[in-house]
Amino acid sequence: MTPLPRLFLDSSVWLAGLGSPLGAAGWVLFLAESGEIEIITSEQVLAEVRRNIEVKKIRHGARLDTILSRRKPFVLPRFKEPELLRWVFLVPPKDCHVLAGAFKSKADALISFDKEHILLPKVRASFQVPILSPGEFLVAFHEEN
Repeated sequence: MTPLPRLFLDSSVWLAGLGSPLGAAGWVLFLAESGEIEIITSEQVLAEVRRNIEVKKIRHGARLDTILSRRKPFVLPRFKEPELLRWVFLVPPKDCHVLAGAFKSKADALISFDKEHILLPKVRASFQVPILSPGEFLVAFHEEN
């Protein structure tokens, strides 16, 4: 039996998936709900997602609690400053928690929509965990399965 892919989702993926269930991020959340992938997250990511669900009035925001209660993803506690500062050479301070989470959790991949800070060639080349957009992940997942 092949182990499930363990993915650390950036808040951009959660928000896009909740807002547009038929988009690539929505399909990533569907794979999590159906038990085909394992989601890893952090308290910082969830706080950012919850805040933006309210601010941006995300259509299917309540689905977040459904996913969290049904699939019970591994949630990393808040990171301490040294864990975050380790990544400041790659991304702005506000995004260090994303790299810290993917690294600390030993995720198979970090999934993000952040083209401005995370999906950059420099970050992808320097980070130990593969960084993919939801679409890139879905293509790879489909090819493997």
